[in-house]
Amino acid sequence: MSILERVNCYDMLMSVKKICKLWHRLCKDPHIWRVVKILRDVLSEKLKENKADPVDHEVINKVLEKMAMHVIDLSCGQLLDLSIQGFGYDYLLQYIYQ
Repeated sequence: MSILERVNCYDMLMSVKKICKLWHRLCKDPHIWRVVKILRDVLSEKLKENKADPVDHEVINKVLEKMAMHVIDLSCGQLLDLSIQGFGYDYLLQYIYQ
């Protein structure tokens, strides 16, 4: 758990859970998703690493929105702190409170 708390949100969702069955199970634990920070800069860099073509801002926004909603779902109502940078609108607050 100590290691997972230090990993950024993108890596948790995309690769860490694939390491082994134990880590996959831990990544589904709502406790991991109580405090979440999603940074646009981190995602932009990760997407650039995975693609040869430049990434459109619109694409980044859509990925960030889906990521935030997925994190909210994974928290199972235990979300305490969601910090986002460079995206987000009122609909995210509505999604949290649904």
